[in-house]
Amino acid sequence: MKKFLKMACSVVLLFAGAGPGRAAANMQKAIDVIFGPAGNAPVIDGKIMAEEWRGARSEFFSDGSELLLLRHGDDLYLGIRAQTQDLIAGNVFIEAGDGVTIHHASMALGTAEYRKNGEDWRLVRDFSWRCRGTGDVEKATAERETFLREEKWIASTSGMGNPQELEYRIQTPHAPFRLAVNFLRASAPQVKIPWPASLDDDCLKPTPGGLPPVMRFSPDQWTAVSGLSGSTAESEKVAIVQTALDYGDGFYSGEADRMERAIHPDLNKVYVRFLPQTKTFLVGYSTFSGLIELTRSKAGLTEPAARKIKAEVLLVNEDVACAKMTSAQFNDFLQMAKIEGRWKIVNVLWVPGPDSQGRRALAGFDPAQESDRAKKAVLDFVEGSFSGDAAKVESVLHPEACRAVFQVSPQTGKAMISRSRFSGLVESVRAKMGIVPEDQRQVDIRVIDILDGMAFVESSSRFSYGYYQLFWFDGQWRILNILTKSKARS
Repeated sequence: MKKFLKMACSVVLLFAGAGPGRAAANMQKAIDVIFGPAGNAPVIDGKIMAEEWRGARSEFFSDGSELLLLRHGDDLYLGIRAQTQDLIAGNVFIEAGDGVTIHHASMALGTAEYRKNGEDWRLVRDFSWRCRGTGDVEKATAERETFLREEKWIASTSGMGNPQELEYRIQTPHAPFRLAVNFLRASAPQVKIPWPASLDDDCLKPTPGGLPPVMRFSPDQWTAVSGLSGSTAESEKVAIVQTALDYGDGFYSGEADRMERAIHPDLNKVYVRFLPQTKTFLVGYSTFSGLIELTRSKAGLTEPAARKIKAEVLLVNEDVACAKMTSAQFNDFLQMAKIEGRWKIVNVLWVPGPDSQGRRALAGFDPAQESDRAKKAVLDFVEGSFSGDAAKVESVLHPEACRAVFQVSPQTGKAMISRSRFSGLVESVRAKMGIVPEDQRQVDIRVIDILDGMAFVESSSRFSYGYYQLFWFDGQWRILNILTKSKARS
């Protein structure tokens, strides 16, 4: 272990920036690291738990190892999950203003700093190793608390938790900054595994004698991160709520401009209606133009006191969000995407509200019991898709199910929505077009909300996030709407 610490520190774990095909894009693009929900900061113990890191942004090192990024309040949390059986060590590099700070974690923790000096960066603070203790004893805990207070960061060490995982908590600048991360394996400490993919400055140069007095960093090749604070997270929530109100209250007010502002032209708005004559369900749709013109015609005009409208943010994951709007006549689950700075509703599943004459009592529906069943339906869809089991996928999809894929064109930088319906979802699985080995799936499912026979469920895998709107068809959960976004950045 001591040998590994010495080798890891002398090599300095220097990192990489944008790869040849991405360099220009990385110089332009800033990553908006998402916020963790209040009170849900990961525990820094070297064990990356799915529940603690739920909603984190997922990036990939050059070897396919995973980097998780999560914001909680003013702190940035990073998790390194290496594809190796070796013990690992890691470095996080942050450039802000005229300084570069290196946060090193191996068998001990240490901070080093460089300052800009013309074209060069000069060492102004070398590593001083602390927090070598790994046990949860009083002395070690007190030392780590002191380190966090004085250094403004903390990390797990290589002797804590899982040997292939590291966790960081860093108090970051509120102003924009640049970030790079890398790790090395105990069996090959001279090989640096970088994120982003590559860098062509002195950071790649081995430093067997320790940190040199002068380095030539090129931070414009690192990944830019927007400086975020708690107020920014709240402003996003305010914007999401406003979009929901423009949609719902705009309809009740007969304000077509608000409705048009809230919904995406590729909207898929679904409602489910029970037909007592046949004891079957009818699935219907509202369109972009239909909603705007119905609003303009004052079809939903209602006095403010009778609307009983409330909008709530359920989840925000970078540029997608899930929300709920309840009112006298309608209860809606909303899926949104942030496009050119504005939140737009992409998918809707709704049922009649408490004051609606079309509302139907759901006999035998217990939200507490149905939560696990809704979760199982989404798990069957995800696992069936990854294993090529078309029958399993088909069993949980409604025949009119629709998936929206939200992505940004690398050529134009513009956001776009593409869609697949039932046959596209099932037949692509039958054709084995998306097979993923079981040990590479990293699937996690959770229920976001259940209301009036509707369920909102999130899936996370190594490759993507999925947000599902399901309806309870007399005891059977069926998926109607899906919004998917990729985790892959490289």
